[in-house]
Amino acid sequence: MLQLPIAMSPQTRERLIDEALVGLLKSCKVPQSDPSGRIPGQVVQNVAEVWGLFALADSNHRLNRAKPDTLKDSLYSSDPDEARTQVLVKWAEILGLNQSDFVMDANRHRFLEQWSSMTAAMIAGFLTGFARTPDEIVLKKARREAASIPEHRLAKARYMVERLATAPLSPHQGVNPQSHAASTEPQRVPDFSDRTSNVIPAQRRYKVEERPDGKATINLAPDAKPLDFIRAMVVMMQPRLVAKDAEVCTRWVSIVTGTAAAGSQWKPAHVDALVNGFERFYWDGEGNNAWLTELIRKEYPEVKGSPIDVKLTDDIRTIFRRWTAKG
Repeated sequence: MLQLPIAMSPQTRERLIDEALVGLLKSCKVPQSDPSGRIPGQVVQNVAEVWGLFALADSNHRLNRAKPDTLKDSLYSSDPDEARTQVLVKWAEILGLNQSDFVMDANRHRFLEQWSSMTAAMIAGFLTGFARTPDEIVLKKARREAASIPEHRLAKARYMVERLATAPLSPHQGVNPQSHAASTEPQRVPDFSDRTSNVIPAQRRYKVEERPDGKATINLAPDAKPLDFIRAMVVMMQPRLVAKDAEVCTRWVSIVTGTAAAGSQWKPAHVDALVNGFERFYWDGEGNNAWLTELIRKEYPEVKGSPIDVKLTDDIRTIFRRWTAKG
């Protein structure tokens, strides 16, 4: 095996890992699509870029620097063999070793073989593992990771969310190409004219389909606007509110509409009120996304007399802040 200094500090080890990870992500093979059809093609093609943003954010944070912040700006090559040599040269520099001897020794001890394997199969292996993991486990893991994002990664995470929210997602395999389904598995385009009574008209209007397994699918037309997606996300949140938040939202929409909302049995007007309240929250500039604020202000140049002419309470603002991870 490749022999590294035994008395290596944790900080040095982290630096070695940072450099190897950035080099791998810059030069790894990226599939054009997910064989299982669970992840849209555009997301698959940007997986390395997303991971690279986070890897560089971690490295920059440890080294107290601001750049590079994208894989494109990193010094590593997109050619796997060249990137491998660059990583080993950087390792030798960090460890204070003779570069030429270290590179040759590393390649003799299977580094070349392992690197070639990783660059060829890294993302393909991730897709295979993801396809075999049940949705509930993926979502649980995602929620746990989202709740513990370190401060230095927050800006990158928000940037990627904004990009995905505004980009047209390629359809899943097996899905009617006339619809984009925000779901973790292939879904047929639902017939909203033939739904059971437990799906209120407001959900149909916002293209949200509640499924028997407790999950939901957002079905947007190809010409849907980013704001259509945001509204659908708010509608999808409503039946999934925790008890305390559900109580606050139910009380607030009842006051706004002048009609009592009984528990989860909301009427269309109640759902509309929640959507409009969220839009008003952003119109007021309280959200953490300037792009979304600008989008909503363009939709509603004036508040007075518009659908978002509603009064927000401190309680409902607190919930919206939590939804947008502010505060």
